[in-house]
Amino acid sequence: MRPLFVIFAPLFLLASCVSDSSSSSDDESSEVALVGTRVPIINISVVSPVDDSVSQFSTADPQACLLVFFNTGCTDCQRELPVINAWYERHRDEPDCPAVVCIAREEQQESIRRFWQDRQLSLPFSPQPDRSVYNRFATLTIPRVYHVNADGIITHIDIERLNAADWQ
Repeated sequence: MRPLFVIFAPLFLLASCVSDSSSSSDDESSEVALVGTRVPIINISVVSPVDDSVSQFSTADPQACLLVFFNTGCTDCQRELPVINAWYERHRDEPDCPAVVCIAREEQQESIRRFWQDRQLSLPFSPQPDRSVYNRFATLTIPRVYHVNADGIITHIDIERLNAADWQ
């Protein structure tokens, strides 16, 4: 007769694998910045893809904005960024249009610029070589869009897939 450990060890191993793979990528434990809370303070440089000019963006002064976290190697980001760009193109000249800033997660300016040019994106972007800005908001999953109201409060978070009705 085999010891119980030998019989049940493979079952415990399988159960732990299933448990890990079924955990949701947008599980609340991966969230740092939550709906209803003040947006984390960030001060970043932002590149305009139109003329490569650089400006400063800060959440220290409350303002309505959309903060879009991405990496151009992410297939979900590749799908969602053109949707956000189309929305931006339709609304950017409206007086109440929020500021839109795409913030890279571990990506340099040159690879972002190539991606933007290939897809003819006009969204302002902020290259970030590491996860230090991203980690102020979350620990897992991109793309992420944080909707921030004029008081600096996060009102909604889109994770991985945008709600198409909101972006029409």
